[in-house]
Amino acid sequence: MPITQTRRLKSAIAVTASGVAVNFLNIPASAKRLNLAFKDISTNGTSQIVVRLGSGSIDATGYLGAGSVIGSSTGVTNVVTSGLGIIFPAIVSMMSGIADFVLLDSGTNTWVGRSTTALSNTNNTQWSAASKILAGAIDRLQVTTANGTDIFDSGTINLIWE
Repeated sequence: MPITQTRRLKSAIAVTASGVAVNFLNIPASAKRLNLAFKDISTNGTSQIVVRLGSGSIDATGYLGAGSVIGSSTGVTNVVTSGLGIIFPAIVSMMSGIADFVLLDSGTNTWVGRSTTALSNTNNTQWSAASKILAGAIDRLQVTTANGTDIFDSGTINLIWE
């Protein structure tokens, strides 16, 4: 007899990117996959955009990851320890793309993530990947800038979890 799997998706409301951070709270501890969609995101500065996970609070340290650019800036690679890096190098532009995280090990709360994004005014495409061990079950996710002071001035972000 075949096994039927039912995927239960829960979508957080798509939000307009504004302020210094976009926070998604109350992610259920049962979440095993997080998918972010970005459309026309920009900031008023040049700091790199990062995605951070949290359990009780946002964790801004201890990520193991890097990212690279393909296009006019081919070969640029950044190591990122403050979150999953989204834009390499930091460029004021509109960005669209996808980032996702998967729970690798529920016993250790180890998450792995990746992103693929493109900028609207260049021929650059960025790829990145990272891993993060949380102190407990995930309950929040934040999209912000590495310097924590640049302000989002346009775009939409949506989070879907399962």
